[in-house]
Amino acid sequence: MNHKPLRPNRIRLESKVLLGSLREQAPDKPQEIEIEYAGGDPVAVDGKKMSPATLLARLNRLGGAHGIGRVDLVENRYVGMKSRGVYETPGGTILHAAHRGLESLTMDREVLRLRDSLIPRYAEMIYYGYWFSPERLALQALVEESQRNVTRLLTDTIPEIAARRPFTVVLIDEVESFAVRRSSASFEANPVDVHRATDAVLLGIDEVARKLPSVLFVTTTNFIEAVDEAFLSRADLVMRFALPDRDTIVRILASALTELAVQFPPLAPLSRDERLHADLADLCEGWDGRRVRKLVLAALAQRLDVARDPAKLTREDLLCAARKKGGVEWVGGTAPTSRELFPDVPKDLMHDHDHGHGHAHGHPHTHTHQHDDEPNR
Repeated sequence: MNHKPLRPNRIRLESKVLLGSLREQAPDKPQEIEIEYAGGDPVAVDGKKMSPATLLARLNRLGGAHGIGRVDLVENRYVGMKSRGVYETPGGTILHAAHRGLESLTMDREVLRLRDSLIPRYAEMIYYGYWFSPERLALQALVEESQRNVTRLLTDTIPEIAARRPFTVVLIDEVESFAVRRSSASFEANPVDVHRATDAVLLGIDEVARKLPSVLFVTTTNFIEAVDEAFLSRADLVMRFALPDRDTIVRILASALTELAVQFPPLAPLSRDERLHADLADLCEGWDGRRVRKLVLAALAQRLDVARDPAKLTREDLLCAARKKGGVEWVGGTAPTSRELFPDVPKDLMHDHDHGHGHAHGHPHTHTHQHDDEPNR
Protein backbone atom coordinates (compact mmCIF):
# COMPACT_ATOMS: atom_id res chain seq x y z
CA MET A 1 0.00 0.00 0.00
CA ASN A 2 1.38 3.39 -1.06
CA HIS A 3 0.50 6.41 0.99
CA LYS A 4 0.96 10.18 0.51
CA PRO A 5 -0.61 13.33 1.99
CA LEU A 6 -3.82 14.43 0.33
CA ARG A 7 -3.05 16.45 -2.82
CA PRO A 8 -6.03 16.08 -5.19
CA ASN A 9 -5.30 15.38 -8.88
CA ARG A 10 -1.52 15.04 -8.33
CA ILE A 11 -1.23 11.27 -7.93
CA ARG A 12 -1.29 9.12 -11.05
CA LEU A 13 -2.74 5.71 -10.24
CA GLU A 14 -0.54 3.84 -12.71
CA SER A 15 2.55 5.04 -10.86
CA LYS A 16 1.33 3.43 -7.63
CA VAL A 17 0.48 -0.07 -8.89
CA LEU A 18 2.80 -2.65 -7.33
CA LEU A 19 1.01 -6.00 -7.55
CA GLY A 20 -0.07 -6.18 -11.17
CA SER A 21 -1.50 -4.22 -14.05
CA LEU A 22 -4.26 -1.66 -14.43
CA ARG A 23 -7.64 -2.98 -15.47
CA GLU A 24 -7.22 -1.38 -18.90
CA GLN A 25 -3.94 -3.27 -19.39
CA ALA A 26 -5.22 -6.65 -18.21
CA PRO A 27 -5.61 -9.61 -20.59
CA ASP A 28 -8.85 -9.83 -22.55
CA LYS A 29 -9.06 -13.59 -21.97
CA PRO A 30 -10.42 -14.71 -18.55
CA GLN A 31 -8.54 -17.21 -16.42
CA GLU A 32 -10.35 -19.84 -14.37
CA ILE A 33 -8.89 -21.00 -11.06
CA GLU A 34 -10.04 -23.46 -8.40
CA ILE A 35 -9.83 -22.70 -4.68
CA GLU A 36 -10.31 -25.42 -2.07
CA TYR A 37 -11.69 -24.51 1.35
CA ALA A 38 -11.56 -26.52 4.59
CA GLY A 39 -13.54 -25.35 7.61
CA GLY A 40 -14.11 -22.02 5.91
CA ASP A 41 -10.38 -21.41 5.27
CA PRO A 42 -8.63 -21.57 1.86
CA VAL A 43 -6.09 -24.41 1.72
CA ALA A 44 -5.31 -25.02 -1.97
CA VAL A 45 -5.26 -23.36 -5.39
CA ASP A 46 -5.78 -25.46 -8.51
CA GLY A 47 -5.46 -28.64 -6.47
CA LYS A 48 -2.13 -27.71 -4.86
CA LYS A 49 -2.01 -27.43 -1.06
CA MET A 50 -0.31 -24.27 0.17
CA SER A 51 0.41 -22.40 3.39
CA PRO A 52 -1.71 -19.27 3.92
CA ALA A 53 1.13 -16.93 2.95
CA THR A 54 2.04 -18.90 -0.19
CA LEU A 55 -1.61 -19.20 -1.21
CA LEU A 56 -2.20 -15.46 -0.85
CA ALA A 57 0.99 -14.66 -2.78
CA ARG A 58 -0.14 -16.99 -5.57
CA LEU A 59 -3.55 -15.34 -5.79
CA ASN A 60 -1.95 -11.89 -5.65
CA ARG A 61 0.02 -12.73 -8.77
CA LEU A 62 -2.99 -14.22 -10.57
CA GLY A 63 -5.39 -11.44 -9.61
CA GLY A 64 -2.87 -8.66 -10.09
CA ALA A 65 -2.25 -9.74 -13.66
CA HIS A 66 -5.96 -9.23 -14.35
CA GLY A 67 -6.26 -5.88 -12.58
CA ILE A 68 -8.28 -7.28 -9.68
CA GLY A 69 -8.41 -5.93 -6.14
CA ARG A 70 -7.36 -2.30 -6.24
CA VAL A 71 -9.10 0.67 -4.64
CA ASP A 72 -8.19 4.35 -4.59
CA LEU A 73 -9.85 6.14 -1.67
CA VAL A 74 -9.69 8.95 0.86
CA GLU A 75 -10.04 7.53 4.36
CA ASN A 76 -10.83 8.95 7.78
CA ARG A 77 -7.96 7.82 9.97
CA TYR A 78 -8.31 6.79 13.62
CA VAL A 79 -6.18 9.78 14.64
CA GLY A 80 -8.59 12.26 12.99
CA MET A 81 -6.75 13.01 9.73
CA LYS A 82 -7.80 12.29 6.17
CA SER A 83 -5.44 10.64 3.72
CA ARG A 84 -5.56 9.18 0.27
CA GLY A 85 -4.51 5.57 -0.11
CA VAL A 86 -4.14 3.19 -3.03
CA TYR A 87 -4.82 -0.26 -1.61
CA GLU A 88 -4.03 -3.46 -3.48
CA THR A 89 -5.24 -6.89 -2.41
CA PRO A 90 -5.85 -9.04 -5.51
CA GLY A 91 -5.63 -12.28 -3.53
CA GLY A 92 -7.89 -11.04 -0.76
CA THR A 93 -10.51 -9.91 -3.29
CA ILE A 94 -10.55 -13.32 -4.97
CA LEU A 95 -10.78 -15.18 -1.67
CA HIS A 96 -13.58 -12.91 -0.45
CA ALA A 97 -15.67 -13.37 -3.62
CA ALA A 98 -15.23 -17.16 -3.62
CA HIS A 99 -15.98 -17.48 0.08
CA ARG A 100 -19.11 -15.33 -0.12
CA GLY A 101 -20.36 -17.60 -2.88
CA LEU A 102 -19.89 -20.68 -0.70
CA GLU A 103 -21.58 -18.98 2.24
CA SER A 104 -24.63 -18.02 0.19
CA LEU A 105 -25.05 -21.71 -0.60
CA THR A 106 -24.41 -23.31 2.76
CA MET A 107 -25.08 -20.89 5.62
CA ASP A 108 -28.38 -20.46 7.39
CA ARG A 109 -30.16 -17.25 6.33
CA GLU A 110 -30.41 -15.70 9.79
CA VAL A 111 -26.87 -16.70 10.77
CA LEU A 112 -25.60 -15.06 7.57
CA ARG A 113 -27.53 -11.87 8.30
CA LEU A 114 -26.15 -11.74 11.84
CA ARG A 115 -22.61 -12.35 10.61
CA ASP A 116 -22.94 -9.60 7.99
CA SER A 117 -24.19 -7.13 10.60
CA LEU A 118 -21.06 -7.77 12.69
CA ILE A 119 -18.52 -7.49 9.87
CA PRO A 120 -18.10 -3.66 10.09
CA ARG A 121 -17.46 -3.88 13.84
CA TYR A 122 -14.99 -6.74 13.42
CA ALA A 123 -13.09 -4.90 10.69
CA GLU A 124 -13.02 -1.74 12.79
CA MET A 125 -11.45 -3.56 15.75
CA ILE A 126 -8.70 -4.99 13.55
CA TYR A 127 -8.07 -1.63 11.90
CA TYR A 128 -7.73 0.04 15.30
CA GLY A 129 -5.30 -2.61 16.52
CA TYR A 130 -7.59 -4.47 18.94
CA TRP A 131 -6.58 -7.94 17.71
CA PHE A 132 -6.08 -9.37 21.20
CA SER A 133 -9.07 -7.63 22.79
CA PRO A 134 -11.72 -9.83 24.44
CA GLU A 135 -14.47 -8.46 22.20
CA ARG A 136 -12.50 -9.36 19.05
CA LEU A 137 -11.90 -12.89 20.38
CA ALA A 138 -15.60 -13.28 21.16
CA LEU A 139 -16.58 -12.24 17.64
CA GLN A 140 -13.96 -14.57 16.20
CA ALA A 141 -15.55 -17.52 18.01
CA LEU A 142 -18.91 -16.62 16.46
CA VAL A 143 -17.41 -16.37 12.97
CA GLU A 144 -15.65 -19.73 13.31
CA GLU A 145 -18.87 -21.40 14.40
CA SER A 146 -20.76 -19.94 11.43
CA GLN A 147 -18.18 -21.24 8.96
CA ARG A 148 -18.77 -24.89 9.78
CA ASN A 149 -21.52 -25.13 7.17
CA VAL A 150 -19.45 -23.51 4.42
CA THR A 151 -17.75 -26.77 3.42
CA ARG A 152 -20.04 -29.26 5.15
CA LEU A 153 -22.32 -29.80 2.17
CA LEU A 154 -19.85 -30.54 -0.62
CA THR A 155 -16.76 -31.61 1.30
CA ASP A 156 -18.28 -33.40 4.29
CA THR A 157 -21.89 -34.46 3.80
CA ILE A 158 -21.74 -35.79 0.24
CA PRO A 159 -18.32 -37.53 0.61
CA GLU A 160 -19.47 -39.09 3.90
CA ILE A 161 -22.59 -40.52 2.28
CA ALA A 162 -20.66 -41.63 -0.81
CA ALA A 163 -18.15 -43.53 1.32
CA ARG A 164 -20.89 -45.83 2.66
CA ARG A 165 -22.21 -47.05 -0.69
CA PRO A 166 -20.91 -47.83 -4.17
CA PHE A 167 -23.07 -45.21 -5.87
CA THR A 168 -24.70 -42.02 -4.60
CA VAL A 169 -27.41 -39.92 -6.24
CA VAL A 170 -27.71 -36.26 -5.17
CA LEU A 171 -31.02 -34.64 -6.12
CA ILE A 172 -31.14 -30.85 -6.48
CA ASP A 173 -34.72 -29.72 -7.06
CA GLU A 174 -35.47 -26.32 -8.61
CA VAL A 175 -31.82 -25.93 -9.56
CA GLU A 176 -32.50 -22.51 -11.10
CA SER A 177 -32.46 -21.11 -7.56
CA PHE A 178 -28.86 -22.35 -7.10
CA ALA A 179 -27.36 -21.89 -10.56
CA VAL A 180 -28.92 -18.67 -11.87
CA ARG A 181 -28.07 -17.73 -15.44
CA ARG A 182 -25.38 -15.12 -14.84
CA SER A 183 -25.66 -13.58 -18.30
CA SER A 184 -29.19 -12.39 -17.55
CA ALA A 185 -29.11 -11.94 -13.76
CA SER A 186 -29.93 -8.40 -12.68
CA PHE A 187 -27.22 -6.74 -10.63
CA GLU A 188 -29.78 -4.18 -9.50
CA ALA A 189 -32.22 -6.77 -8.15
CA ASN A 190 -29.64 -8.87 -6.32
CA PRO A 191 -26.14 -7.47 -6.75
CA VAL A 192 -23.20 -9.86 -7.03
CA ASP A 193 -24.42 -12.54 -4.65
CA VAL A 194 -26.34 -14.11 -7.55
CA HIS A 195 -23.10 -14.58 -9.46
CA ARG A 196 -21.16 -15.70 -6.40
CA ALA A 197 -23.72 -18.38 -5.59
CA THR A 198 -23.62 -19.76 -9.13
CA ASP A 199 -19.82 -19.74 -9.11
CA ALA A 200 -19.81 -21.65 -5.82
CA VAL A 201 -22.20 -24.30 -7.15
CA LEU A 202 -20.04 -24.87 -10.23
CA LEU A 203 -16.83 -25.08 -8.21
CA GLY A 204 -18.39 -27.42 -5.67
CA ILE A 205 -19.81 -29.77 -8.28
CA ASP A 206 -16.52 -29.78 -10.19
CA GLU A 207 -14.68 -30.75 -7.00
CA VAL A 208 -17.09 -33.60 -6.23
CA ALA A 209 -16.90 -34.83 -9.83
CA ARG A 210 -13.10 -34.86 -9.67
CA LYS A 211 -12.79 -36.65 -6.34
CA LEU A 212 -15.96 -38.77 -6.26
CA PRO A 213 -16.76 -40.20 -9.71
CA SER A 214 -19.38 -42.53 -8.17
CA VAL A 215 -21.60 -39.55 -7.24
CA LEU A 216 -24.37 -38.70 -9.69
CA PHE A 217 -26.08 -35.31 -9.58
CA VAL A 218 -29.70 -35.23 -10.77
CA THR A 219 -31.29 -31.79 -11.02
CA THR A 220 -34.76 -30.60 -11.96
CA THR A 221 -36.15 -27.30 -13.15
CA ASN A 222 -39.34 -25.89 -14.64
CA PHE A 223 -37.43 -22.89 -16.01
CA ILE A 224 -34.45 -24.18 -17.94
CA GLU A 225 -33.97 -20.76 -19.52
CA ALA A 226 -33.10 -19.45 -16.03
CA VAL A 227 -30.31 -22.01 -15.46
CA ASP A 228 -26.73 -20.89 -16.07
CA GLU A 229 -25.20 -21.96 -19.38
CA ALA A 230 -22.01 -23.19 -17.69
CA PHE A 231 -24.07 -25.44 -15.44
CA LEU A 232 -25.94 -26.93 -18.38
CA SER A 233 -22.69 -27.47 -20.29
CA ARG A 234 -21.42 -29.70 -17.47
CA ALA A 235 -24.38 -32.05 -17.78
CA ASP A 236 -23.82 -35.44 -19.40
CA LEU A 237 -27.52 -35.63 -20.28
CA VAL A 238 -30.24 -32.98 -20.51
CA MET A 239 -33.78 -34.34 -20.81
CA ARG A 240 -36.75 -32.13 -21.59
CA PHE A 241 -40.17 -33.41 -20.58
CA ALA A 242 -43.49 -32.26 -21.95
CA LEU A 243 -46.08 -30.78 -19.63
CA PRO A 244 -48.30 -33.41 -17.98
CA ASP A 245 -51.20 -34.64 -20.10
CA ARG A 246 -54.76 -34.94 -18.83
CA ASP A 247 -54.33 -38.44 -17.40
CA THR A 248 -51.17 -37.42 -15.56
CA ILE A 249 -52.89 -34.36 -14.10
CA VAL A 250 -55.68 -36.60 -12.83
CA ARG A 251 -53.13 -38.82 -11.07
CA ILE A 252 -51.30 -35.82 -9.55
CA LEU A 253 -54.54 -34.38 -8.15
CA ALA A 254 -55.66 -37.74 -6.78
CA SER A 255 -52.28 -38.20 -5.09
CA ALA A 256 -52.33 -34.71 -3.55
CA LEU A 257 -55.85 -35.13 -2.21
CA THR A 258 -55.04 -38.60 -0.86
CA GLU A 259 -52.08 -37.19 1.08
CA LEU A 260 -54.28 -34.43 2.49
CA ALA A 261 -56.95 -36.95 3.51
CA VAL A 262 -54.40 -38.77 5.66
CA GLN A 263 -54.24 -35.68 7.89
CA PHE A 264 -57.94 -34.82 7.50
CA PRO A 265 -59.99 -38.04 7.06
CA PRO A 266 -63.27 -36.23 6.18
CA LEU A 267 -61.62 -35.38 2.83
CA ALA A 268 -61.32 -39.02 1.79
CA PRO A 269 -64.38 -38.82 -0.52
CA LEU A 270 -62.72 -35.98 -2.47
CA SER A 271 -59.62 -38.12 -2.99
CA ARG A 272 -61.80 -40.85 -4.57
CA ASP A 273 -64.04 -38.57 -6.66
CA GLU A 274 -62.92 -39.44 -10.20
CA ARG A 275 -65.42 -37.07 -11.81
CA LEU A 276 -64.02 -34.19 -9.75
CA HIS A 277 -60.47 -35.11 -10.75
CA ALA A 278 -61.47 -35.16 -14.41
CA ASP A 279 -63.22 -31.77 -14.20
CA LEU A 280 -60.18 -30.26 -12.46
CA ALA A 281 -57.83 -31.76 -15.07
CA ASP A 282 -59.79 -30.02 -17.83
CA LEU A 283 -59.30 -26.69 -16.05
CA CYS A 284 -55.58 -27.36 -15.43
CA GLU A 285 -54.64 -28.06 -19.03
CA GLY A 286 -51.20 -26.61 -19.81
CA TRP A 287 -50.08 -26.45 -16.16
CA ASP A 288 -46.81 -27.94 -14.95
CA GLY A 289 -46.85 -30.65 -12.30
CA ARG A 290 -45.81 -28.42 -9.41
CA ARG A 291 -48.55 -25.93 -10.18
CA VAL A 292 -51.12 -28.75 -10.31
CA ARG A 293 -50.11 -29.97 -6.84
CA LYS A 294 -50.28 -26.45 -5.44
CA LEU A 295 -53.88 -26.17 -6.64
CA VAL A 296 -54.96 -28.01 -3.48
CA LEU A 297 -53.18 -25.40 -1.32
CA ALA A 298 -54.89 -22.60 -3.24
CA ALA A 299 -58.26 -24.26 -2.67
CA LEU A 300 -57.63 -24.36 1.08
CA ALA A 301 -57.17 -20.59 1.05
CA GLN A 302 -60.40 -19.76 -0.80
CA ARG A 303 -62.54 -19.42 2.34
CA LEU A 304 -61.68 -18.30 5.85
CA ASP A 305 -63.38 -21.23 7.58
CA VAL A 306 -61.53 -23.69 5.34
CA ALA A 307 -58.20 -21.99 6.04
CA ARG A 308 -58.91 -22.50 9.73
CA ASP A 309 -60.16 -26.07 9.32
CA PRO A 310 -58.97 -27.86 6.11
CA ALA A 311 -61.42 -30.70 6.81
CA LYS A 312 -64.16 -28.35 5.49
CA LEU A 313 -62.67 -28.29 1.97
CA THR A 314 -65.34 -28.87 -0.69
CA ARG A 315 -65.54 -29.79 -4.33
CA GLU A 316 -66.51 -26.21 -5.19
CA ASP A 317 -63.43 -24.82 -3.40
CA LEU A 318 -61.20 -26.90 -5.66
CA LEU A 319 -63.08 -25.95 -8.82
CA CYS A 320 -63.07 -22.28 -7.80
CA ALA A 321 -59.26 -22.31 -7.32
CA ALA A 322 -58.81 -24.02 -10.69
CA ARG A 323 -60.98 -21.42 -12.46
CA LYS A 324 -58.74 -18.73 -10.95
CA LYS A 325 -55.72 -20.53 -12.42
CA GLY A 326 -54.49 -21.44 -8.95
CA GLY A 327 -55.01 -17.91 -7.63
CA VAL A 328 -56.49 -16.96 -4.28
CA GLU A 329 -59.40 -14.65 -3.61
CA TRP A 330 -61.61 -14.39 -0.57
CA VAL A 331 -65.01 -15.55 -1.79
CA GLY A 332 -67.90 -13.26 -0.89
CA GLY A 333 -66.06 -9.95 -0.50
CA THR A 334 -62.81 -8.33 0.53
CA ALA A 335 -60.07 -10.11 2.40
CA PRO A 336 -60.65 -10.34 6.17
CA THR A 337 -58.77 -8.08 8.55
CA SER A 338 -56.05 -9.43 10.81
CA ARG A 339 -58.45 -9.04 13.76
CA GLU A 340 -60.95 -11.31 12.03
CA LEU A 341 -58.28 -13.84 11.15
CA PHE A 342 -56.77 -13.89 14.64
CA PRO A 343 -59.53 -12.97 17.11
CA ASP A 344 -57.76 -14.66 20.02
CA VAL A 345 -54.74 -12.32 20.03
CA PRO A 346 -54.60 -10.39 23.35
CA LYS A 347 -55.59 -6.74 22.96
CA ASP A 348 -52.29 -5.51 24.38
CA LEU A 349 -50.48 -7.16 21.45
CA MET A 350 -52.69 -5.57 18.79
CA HIS A 351 -51.52 -2.52 16.87
CA ASP A 352 -53.68 0.37 15.76
CA HIS A 353 -53.11 0.42 12.00
CA ASP A 354 -56.34 1.39 10.28
CA HIS A 355 -57.12 -1.09 7.49
CA GLY A 356 -60.70 -0.10 6.86
CA HIS A 357 -62.37 -0.71 10.23
CA GLY A 358 -62.21 2.94 11.35
CA HIS A 359 -63.14 3.57 14.99
CA ALA A 360 -65.21 0.44 15.37
CA HIS A 361 -62.73 -0.99 17.85
CA GLY A 362 -63.81 1.55 20.44
CA HIS A 363 -61.04 4.13 20.87
CA PRO A 364 -59.70 7.10 18.92
CA HIS A 365 -57.29 6.35 16.12
CA THR A 366 -54.19 8.53 15.86
CA HIS A 367 -51.89 6.52 13.58
CA THR A 368 -51.49 7.73 9.99
CA HIS A 369 -50.18 5.65 7.11
CA GLN A 370 -48.54 7.33 4.13
CA HIS A 371 -47.47 5.69 0.90
CA ASP A 372 -44.14 6.64 -0.66
CA ASP A 373 -45.87 8.22 -3.65
CA GLU A 374 -48.03 10.52 -1.50
CA PRO A 375 -46.91 14.07 -0.68
CA ASN A 376 -46.23 15.03 2.91
CA ARG A 377 -49.13 16.71 4.61
